[in-house]
Amino acid sequence: MKITPLIYGYSRMKESMAFIEGDPNRDLPISFTFYLIQAESFNILVDTGCTTMPGWEMTDFRGPVAALREVGLAPKDITHLLITHAHHDHIEMAGLYENAAVFIQKKEYEKGKKYFNSDAKITLFEEKITPIPNIPNIQMVCIGGHSPGSCIVEIGNTVIAGDECYTRRNLTKKIPTGSSSDPQKSRAFIEKYSDPKYTVLLCHEK
Repeated sequence: MKITPLIYGYSRMKESMAFIEGDPNRDLPISFTFYLIQAESFNILVDTGCTTMPGWEMTDFRGPVAALREVGLAPKDITHLLITHAHHDHIEMAGLYENAAVFIQKKEYEKGKKYFNSDAKITLFEEKITPIPNIPNIQMVCIGGHSPGSCIVEIGNTVIAGDECYTRRNLTKKIPTGSSSDPQKSRAFIEKYSDPKYTVLLCHEK
């Protein structure tokens, strides 16, 4: 199994968004990253990236399709699409992946269904799902901190965090993000996954 980060642009984030009680006048450099998991004959994307990000100044932007092309794949080659949550930068390009089986938490689907084609093959779940039954160590798990149905993807002890944390400091200092719909669940995520047994992969750390 191979996990590849696909970085397609850079921007800056307010520290108060990255950390609870962070400085709203200080910016942090961030990346815009989604992930490719290649296992057996499957090409699995965790989130889709975006081509527009209103209100954010992007630099070195090349877009998610170009990032995918650099690893030799096109949207038609993606077999599975795992959406961590329905915020624009994680779901905007969902309609491109016409051959993919899509997995998304129920609450997030209600917020993000406009991004899907009418004939999309969508599976909804509530708490946890194994998207590919013959690869049981890949699981989507609902955390519900960042947004009500926000999820992570576990690949054994490797975790793709979505937006449940933004930087390594969230984990090493056990500081929840300042962008949470449920601070208690956000803190529970940080407490659990700051354990060194987990390798946490981030979507916005530069």
